Amino acid sequence: MAQGFLAGTLTDSAYVNNVTIPARVPRLRVGVLIEPVHAEVEVSEHMLSAVDRAASALSKAGHDVMMVRRPYGDAPFAAFHDIFVVAVGEGAAVRRRRWCRGCGIGGPGLVSIGRRR
Repeated sequence: MAQGFLAGTLTDSAYVNNVTIPARVPRLRVGVLIEPVHAEVEVSEHMLSAVDRAASALSKAGHDVMMVRRPYGDAPFAAFHDIFVVAVGEGAAVRRRRWCRGCGIGGPGLVSIGRRR
């Protein structure tokens, strides 16, 4: 579980987290990534607009802002695809057990991570 405070301003966030805001922020290099990383989905227009406004504000503040692409393709997450597929829906625990056994994982010590009924 993530922990932290919600704050309306940077000043409020710094106060509740006991952090001092520097008088002058050094020039930053900011990479802007707008393509999905973990799914083939379309990014909502309002999210793209928010990213554009933030990037413009950072650029106007003197920071180097550049568009970047994800540094890897789908390969790092391909291994998780089957796990995600078998983890959803009715009978998920049974499908997980079959999948694990098919991969050579399991035996008497295999623990089901499905919901108990």
